Amino acid sequence: MKKHMVRARFFLLVFCCSLLFCLNVSADSDQLTISKYKIEAPDPSLPKELQAFSGVWKGRWITPWRSQGFESLLIVERIQKDNADIIYCWGGVYGQNNGNVKIKAKVGNQGNNCTISWSNKSSPIDFLFTLKGEKVIGIRKDGNYNNEARIEMTRISIQNEN
Repeated sequence: MKKHMVRARFFLLVFCCSLLFCLNVSADSDQLTISKYKIEAPDPSLPKELQAFSGVWKGRWITPWRSQGFESLLIVERIQKDNADIIYCWGGVYGQNNGNVKIKAKVGNQGNNCTISWSNKSSPIDFLFTLKGEKVIGIRKDGNYNNEARIEMTRISIQNEN
């Protein structure tokens, strides 16, 4: 009995450490860096589907050129009918640095789904995020290399420094 309790505590400790590692905000190159942010409550007159985009979303890109992909956050601080103020964060892999950027993104529709999109001004990379139920599905198209990456994101709750 005592042996089982020790084993259960050990697995609980491993689980908690793994969870903390997943949400770690550090300067290590493979970790996400999160800027201070403030989520503004969406205008109640906006469609419910659009309001649902508000918040923090996390996922890992599936890429044709990197076997493990890289983690990203989509922080939707403010959403309106035609645009959204977001912070996009990415973790670094294979020698690339992690980072984040504030963006004024376009809000639209694709079929019956709400979308947030933007283009990278310094290179031909386009991002499109679509809200589908409780998930955000993203596509990253890179015109330089003619390839595409995909991500499935889930809503998370993280400690904000603001």
